[in-house]
Amino acid sequence: MYRNNETIVEILADGLHHTGEDIGAYLGVTRAAVWKQVEQARAKGLTIESSGKLGYRLIPPEDPLFPPLLDIPGCEIEYWHELVGSTNTRAAELARQGAEEGTLVLAEVQTGGRGRRERGWASPLGGAWFSLVLRPARPPSEAQRIPLVAAVAAAEACHDATGLFPGVKWPNDLMLNGRKLCGILLEMSVEAERVQRLVMGVGINVSQRRSDFPEALAETATSLAIEGGKPVKRGDVVRAFASRFWDWYRRLEAGGNAFYREVFLPAYASRSVTLGREVTVAADAGTYAAKAEAIGAAGELIVRMDGGALRPVWAADVSVR
Repeated sequence: MYRNNETIVEILADGLHHTGEDIGAYLGVTRAAVWKQVEQARAKGLTIESSGKLGYRLIPPEDPLFPPLLDIPGCEIEYWHELVGSTNTRAAELARQGAEEGTLVLAEVQTGGRGRRERGWASPLGGAWFSLVLRPARPPSEAQRIPLVAAVAAAEACHDATGLFPGVKWPNDLMLNGRKLCGILLEMSVEAERVQRLVMGVGINVSQRRSDFPEALAETATSLAIEGGKPVKRGDVVRAFASRFWDWYRRLEAGGNAFYREVFLPAYASRSVTLGREVTVAADAGTYAAKAEAIGAAGELIVRMDGGALRPVWAADVSVR
């Protein structure tokens, strides 16, 4: 399902001709109002043919993110085609208003995308920028596992769409050939030790060219199209992510701690580019060297210090040496 004001697009999504008279009768508006909606859809980048007595016909875009042209499992889409500050900000607003789990906010471009630790996130045209409202029936400590689940789902989705094999850098960044492909941001509202609402933002670089990235990111960021050497459709990536994520999320909700330990963590470890490696941990309290050993019960990274002691890392920048 989806929520969208472009009702004309929903009608034309079948790719057939529809007369202005028939559309107006269906929508209960005048033919002039139908024409206005057609022009609004065209202004948003859609190609709609006008053919005399046959009426209007939508030419499906090669890389659609319009809700009527997408089939995103488990999601109700609120679509923003124009510039939006942050999909997470909009999703949080909807969540506060009572939006149900599965509400998805998509954007063509973000002007105020955010990453972990309050960093900016470059979100130009060509990426898949979206945020998902979740309401897990888990305590906050267990909800912290969800971004790790999303990272595995994103890695699987990228493979499904392209055949590429991204690795997961703790906690939830995707890497390809040493460059960053995807970032995930979790924002949670907690009351009385229960999760009231959770917003998870995902940014996947899909079809950008090297020149599309800001100069500061030219050597550290990449996209699926760059790494695969061929075009990739954002809709395919978002659809694959939703399918993979809901499968992991629902199994985690049902299986609890046992599923997390016995099934999920091995899957995460098999994709990790951090575990088993010598790392540098840059935390607020200082920077130190260690070896990444394991993932803890709440998604924290367990590292072994030079003296042999184990230490949890909750919030820090961890780089492989």
